[in-house]
Amino acid sequence: MIPTRSGMTLIELLAATVLAALVMIATLGVIRSLATARKALDEAAVCQPWKRRLAEQLRADLLQSRLLKWDAQQLRLRGYAGRHPVTGVATQRPTEIVYAVRECGTRAFLVRVETALDAPSLGNHRSELAAEGISHIRIQRREDDEGTSPDARVRRNRPFQRSLDWSKVDWPLTIVLTDSHDHVVLSEQFQNE
Repeated sequence: MIPTRSGMTLIELLAATVLAALVMIATLGVIRSLATARKALDEAAVCQPWKRRLAEQLRADLLQSRLLKWDAQQLRLRGYAGRHPVTGVATQRPTEIVYAVRECGTRAFLVRVETALDAPSLGNHRSELAAEGISHIRIQRREDDEGTSPDARVRRNRPFQRSLDWSKVDWPLTIVLTDSHDHVVLSEQFQNE
């Protein structure tokens, strides 16, 4: 009768240890990628409400505007996007709205100033902080580029010529807000609906 062995050889033990280490490394890689994805989603969830509000405000202002003028530091709209200075309820009064980049030290802010054109008095304007960290404003015409990243779309889009004189709003258009490092903070397409 041949004796049966009841243990593992050294080679089997080493092979089992290496296999266990590989499984642990793969598991840790998956956990790390999940943690990174969750962090990105959490940051996006924190940023989304103000971006959504700003995009909705821009859309409302653009839909009621008839003329626009812009450069890298400001967007000026003229039309009927007037709002009551206290309640903020739409009044459709003749209005000029300016989205302007203002700097305070090293920080940049996007400020929205609304001025009623039919009431030349001291209380005919309203200012509000629209966003922080915005350094440049670009207006672009969106081409057929669905399914690509926002940064790639911005690079491929054809920018409008800078308008130093008043011009009609040309639909569809894309407003791109960038930070001081030229990273896209908000890129939103607007259509005349």
